[in-house]
Amino acid sequence: MTVPGKPAKILLIDSNVLFSKRLGDALRREGFEVTTATQAAFALTTLEYNAPSVIVCATNMREMGALEIARIIHADPKNAAFAGDCDGRRKPTGADGIVPGRLRRLY
Repeated sequence: MTVPGKPAKILLIDSNVLFSKRLGDALRREGFEVTTATQAAFALTTLEYNAPSVIVCATNMREMGALEIARIIHADPKNAAFAGDCDGRRKPTGADGIVPGRLRRLY
């Protein structure tokens, strides 16, 4: 979770290595602490030892989609802080207080 005076931690999940690197670098330049995962299994394992403030996930992962990842994350009570809708009708939410205007400036 976000600690005052420390950068927000973002877990970036995308199987496109080049895109993950570019977006991760841009987020780091904005002051975020970023962990990238190009495989869903690694991302889920990362949650066990390095809980992020925000998860940014691609919708078209190779081994499982973003909605399946969201369902797995929400099924674990430890991850209750990641609020959001994962039924496919709306985008998962929860980063409004951390990310908004900063991401618009990246591209």
